[in-house]
Amino acid sequence: MSSRSTATKSSPRRSAKTSDNNGSPSPHIRLLWLIAATVWAIVAAAMVSFEPSDSISHGVASATPHISNWIGPVGAATALVVFQVFGSGAWLILLSIGLYLGLLAFNGPVSHTPLRAFGILMVAVGISAMHALLLPDVSSMPEGAGGLIAISGVEALKARFGTLGTAMWVALFLMIGLTVAFDRWLVFVPR
Repeated sequence: MSSRSTATKSSPRRSAKTSDNNGSPSPHIRLLWLIAATVWAIVAAAMVSFEPSDSISHGVASATPHISNWIGPVGAATALVVFQVFGSGAWLILLSIGLYLGLLAFNGPVSHTPLRAFGILMVAVGISAMHALLLPDVSSMPEGAGGLIAISGVEALKARFGTLGTAMWVALFLMIGLTVAFDRWLVFVPR
């Protein structure tokens, strides 16, 4: 019986192969990274070339018949949805995904990726909320500044805590998000 239990302990486990014998990523992992990097580049180009007056947009009275987005109608629609939902914080999400893909390519996997992604999302929403709170009229969107998530959060907080209280809650939200996303690099929080 003991020989049987040691045989099962020493047998190799079956799992998805993520690297070959010399430690480099498998072709499947490289293909997934290439697809992710291409999608990131397409979304980045769509966001950089976003024009609110494209015919996809609902926020203009007279839309131009020509879509000026570099990625075409799909890029215009994608950028519109991203900016409507996340507002100015969408740039942080885009930058973070690009940095993550770069780290994967040159340094290998990043620890606690889902948790760090949640922290980045918190920071992005916090930045958009500060934008919606402090500069509500500085936006090309008819909804206002900050994106729909931040606008609804700021309005709910303002109704209960006023402008100063809302700013304090959003600042706390930002600090928590920064700590979750960048715990190793934060040095301004006392231990």
